[in-house]
Amino acid sequence: MKTEIIQGFKAKINEVIFTDETIYYSVKYILEEIEAKFGECYNEDFIQDLYSTIEIMEQKYETFSHDTLTSDFYNSIEKANSFNEIKFEYDGIDWKIRDLNEKIKNGDYLEK
Repeated sequence: MKTEIIQGFKAKINEVIFTDETIYYSVKYILEEIEAKFGECYNEDFIQDLYSTIEIMEQKYETFSHDTLTSDFYNSIEKANSFNEIKFEYDGIDWKIRDLNEKIKNGDYLEK
């Protein structure tokens, strides 16, 4: 048997390039929910860090689920009164998400 991948997945959100299709759709969904509630208030660094954070979580959590991630992140967005108040959690904890949450809180990701 001869197998060959002719073309891998490649997508873009603004200027951030994604090579993982599942993470792309998770990030896209999360950004759509943020925009629906707060408008497009985030910068490119947020998109990149969100992508990287989810990628790390996917590798480090033994039983990682994108369904749980998008549901939990949606709930975090809904609880917040502003973008800077979003505090993401996954399955009740914020392990591997602390840096992202801290930068959100500090206003590092606000579009200027």
